[in-house]
Amino acid sequence: MTETAPSTGTPVEATDLRRRTTQRRTLRVLVVAQVVGAIGTAVGPSVGVVLGDTVAGSEAASGLARTASTVGAALAGITLATLSLKFGRRPALVLGWTTAAVGAALLTVAAFASSLVLVITGMAMLGVGTSVGVQSAYTATDLADPVRRGRQLSLVVWAGTVGSVLGPNMGAPGAALAGAMGWPPLTGAFLIATVVLVVAAVVVLTLLRPDPLRLARELDRPRSGDRPALPRLREALPIIWRTPAARTAYISMICAHIAMIGVMTMTPVHLHRHGHSLTVVGLTISVHVAGMFAFAPLVGWCADRFGSRPVILTGQALFAAAAVNGFMAGDSAGGVTGALFLLGLAWSVVTVSGASLLSGAVDPHVRPLVQGTTDTSMNAAAAIGAGAAGLIAAGIGFNALALVAVVLVVPPIVVLAAGRGAPAGR
Repeated sequence: MTETAPSTGTPVEATDLRRRTTQRRTLRVLVVAQVVGAIGTAVGPSVGVVLGDTVAGSEAASGLARTASTVGAALAGITLATLSLKFGRRPALVLGWTTAAVGAALLTVAAFASSLVLVITGMAMLGVGTSVGVQSAYTATDLADPVRRGRQLSLVVWAGTVGSVLGPNMGAPGAALAGAMGWPPLTGAFLIATVVLVVAAVVVLTLLRPDPLRLARELDRPRSGDRPALPRLREALPIIWRTPAARTAYISMICAHIAMIGVMTMTPVHLHRHGHSLTVVGLTISVHVAGMFAFAPLVGWCADRFGSRPVILTGQALFAAAAVNGFMAGDSAGGVTGALFLLGLAWSVVTVSGASLLSGAVDPHVRPLVQGTTDTSMNAAAAIGAGAAGLIAAGIGFNALALVAVVLVVPPIVVLAAGRGAPAGR
């Protein structure tokens, strides 16, 4: 007698084939959307903050625009997760990319109208695209083989590298486009962002079929066929806290994000005040971004091969090395750049392996809510961390700030030690 899958009555071989085939298609769609969409979202931190300064004539307005983007990402994390939970990944990702596109369009209008309100609103909506990128990486795990989960998640993370590099450089081609149309110079970059974000939404809308999360639930449904009750929002943190692997991932990812955002936010200010050019500042940030994304596939492979916990622990060592290098760098651009590269790499090592651990720790019917809660927590913590970093840097200096950041390796090490021997799943 042919063995059958308990969830569908389909032969196991056919079920596995359907899972693998859909996963390959899902990865292709997510990678394309991520490459295109990341170009649009990356315009915000570069051209968007300049627009805030241009419209209001103050650096504070630039900071407010950047904060609005972070707040938008934080609010989107839990919202998109709730939508995924109820309706599947495709509607949530489409709504997210579309919201970001509307935000880019509002920024185009803001450049015409010189409206700070429109700048802040547009940046908040554009910031949703950052959260969509994270949710896309999580989507790659819905149908993934557990032994390949880290690699497949990291592939989507890595795909964002292209957009993260191209997006901040849309200012020049955008200005040329705006000049040809007789528009204000900054409008062109946002017009390009609007178009590519719409393309990302259309790609997901038309090609992400079947919905990977809905299919995963169908294939993994218990023999009885009963559909588990969907969790409520307030249950997310208790689920994380009583699941050792999820708790480890959650704390590690939040601490990594605070450390990365806090030091990275103050780096341009530190270099500029010590007489380094904007070209040097840009190169330093580019090297930092390369550390964040370029090695993601290797990190995913290591997480699959050796386990997420040892890789997370390796990330803590890299954070400590980055902190020491940052402290010793002084006003040397080369020293600061090296520290920022290590900082980005440490963030990648912890975040990719942590996301893989988190995704494998909980059941599919609660996974989106747990992932979205983690994403929102990371962005909220980053906003607080960025503000605190400014106060610390002003009080004791940038180099001391880098050393203070090493404190953030302590909580992950504690939870890793406490969870030693705990199962990888629930």
